[in-house]
Amino acid sequence: LLGAMAYCAPKQLSSCLPSIVPKLTEVLTDSHVKVQKAGQQALRQIGSVIRNPEILAITPILLDALTDPSRKTQTCLQTLLDTKFVHFIDAPSLALIMPIVQRAFQDRSTDTRKMAAQIIGNMYSLTDQKVRTVSAKALGAMVKGMGESCFDDLLPWLMETLASEQSSVDRSGAAQGLAEVMAGLGVEKLDKLMPDVVQTASKVDIASHVRDGYIMMFIYLPLTFGDKFTPYVGPIIPCILKLCPSSCQAIISALGAERRNRVLSGLYMGRSDTQLVVRQASLHVWKIVVSNTPRTLREILPTLFSLLLGFLASTCPDKRTIAARTLGDLVRKLGEKILPEIIPILEDGLRSDKSDERQGVCIGLSEIMKSTSKDASLVPTVRKALCDPLEEVREAAAKTFEQLHATIGHQALDDILPTLLKQLLTAPPVNTRVLAFLSAVAGDALTRHLGVILPALLSSLKGKLGTEEEAQVNPAFIQP
Repeated sequence: LLGAMAYCAPKQLSSCLPSIVPKLTEVLTDSHVKVQKAGQQALRQIGSVIRNPEILAITPILLDALTDPSRKTQTCLQTLLDTKFVHFIDAPSLALIMPIVQRAFQDRSTDTRKMAAQIIGNMYSLTDQKVRTVSAKALGAMVKGMGESCFDDLLPWLMETLASEQSSVDRSGAAQGLAEVMAGLGVEKLDKLMPDVVQTASKVDIASHVRDGYIMMFIYLPLTFGDKFTPYVGPIIPCILKLCPSSCQAIISALGAERRNRVLSGLYMGRSDTQLVVRQASLHVWKIVVSNTPRTLREILPTLFSLLLGFLASTCPDKRTIAARTLGDLVRKLGEKILPEIIPILEDGLRSDKSDERQGVCIGLSEIMKSTSKDASLVPTVRKALCDPLEEVREAAAKTFEQLHATIGHQALDDILPTLLKQLLTAPPVNTRVLAFLSAVAGDALTRHLGVILPALLSSLKGKLGTEEEAQVNPAFIQP
């Protein structure tokens, strides 16, 4: 039955593989030969639902190691070591690999255990964060249980990876693994290593990637040691604070203020990207580069909004989605107190010569209102957008007005309608078609303004009696 599910429900089956594979491997040692063969067949059918290209290519070898561990494990481990992992390794793929690697860690042979550790290292940067956390804890538990002598090369390898120039993901993984291993070895190991760690991280001339790795250790060590790490909080704070202003100044010196603002704005928008990989990478870099998110956002706000307004008016659905998510996140992070800073930027956008930017302002206003409570401070900006000379901008402004009305109720009509009527009636000729439209949508809100509307309509009708234009005025009178 499980094997048949590979054909009728592959997606659902793949998500359950971490629970299924361990149970099937137990069946492979069943006393009944037919049960063993059914288990082997089910495993081979289940292997077809793997989507990771590297794992899919070696699935037959993995299945051989699962069904005949005593003879096939060594070959399988060597194949895994020779495999260059490029694509994200998901839970279904790990479900086939981990039973083999776990068995290898329990092997008497040092070479076999070493191969298993190297395989974990190769896959580490391409697995889900939750899996990485569990793997790091497992590494710490093994060192604690078997002793440091069984892992002679582990600490030097982790320290080397911590300062590696290749990937920030590798450095992060090494920092997390090192913290768990040190916790497994006890406070004595922490006391021995921390002076060198603090001294290296405090150096002025240290390479940026090395500093990055050591600072990451300060994230994970307090989590693994808890209160036992308290004596080291004082020594590490100065080097962290020293890095914050120096890194910001270095970025500005290298890029210039304007380009730095554009880079950080793009990076912040990347945190709301439609692709998970982009979101994760952007968030990771943002955490490294930016020490104070609210303050940095205020510094780059004009540049960020300029990019957002262009994205909001884009014909690309992904760009509009990114901009909408970013706006909502921005208002949620900084709160409604940011509105006085945002509104002038939006008003500047409405004065732009670019119609797509003015249209973007209107869409942006709608997104902001979705994340705010009943705040009428956006009314003047909406009112101005409704009077834009371009029809596309006015249409976008009309949708914004709908959102405003949904947010603050009839106050939106009371604050906007009188100004619109004044512009319609005081700038001849009176636009009777627009008046007729307003009467249909505004309802009772127009009643209090009849004293101004009717004289203007009568005056317009008087001037057009007996002409072809008389018919254009009549609809405004007969509109229910």
